[in-house]
Amino acid sequence: MRDLELYIFGSTKSKRALAEKFASAAKQVLFPRMENVVVNIELYKNLLEDEGVCGDVMHEDDREFTIRLDSSMTKEDFATTLCHEMIHVRQYCRKELSQPTGRTMVWKKEVFPTDLDYHLRPWETEAHSLESEIYNRCDNIVTA
Repeated sequence: MRDLELYIFGSTKSKRALAEKFASAAKQVLFPRMENVVVNIELYKNLLEDEGVCGDVMHEDDREFTIRLDSSMTKEDFATTLCHEMIHVRQYCRKELSQPTGRTMVWKKEVFPTDLDYHLRPWETEAHSLESEIYNRCDNIVTA
């Protein structure tokens, strides 16, 4: 069985390498025993400027995800945002978060509209509360 399968596209070789290191470390920290997780990481220049997000994640299939990241961020912001999105991957894998329809999200069995204000989304609150700690733990792994 495979642990984590990563496919990284776009940007520069160094940004792709950074994404690989932090995604692998985040998987080790966030869901070390989970198998058969596939993460596609797409790096875009000026994603924030063009679409208003630094990053996002799409649940493609059971354990397959696509993370989009703004490659023009600083190294620390880039890695922190990747850790934030990997927290969402864990939420989906654990079945804490799902999107059964285009208009609803389900967080721990409670239904929310997809247009709920970003800052009121409990899955985002959790990801924001953990992202710095996860970044620091991953940074220790990456720089060890």
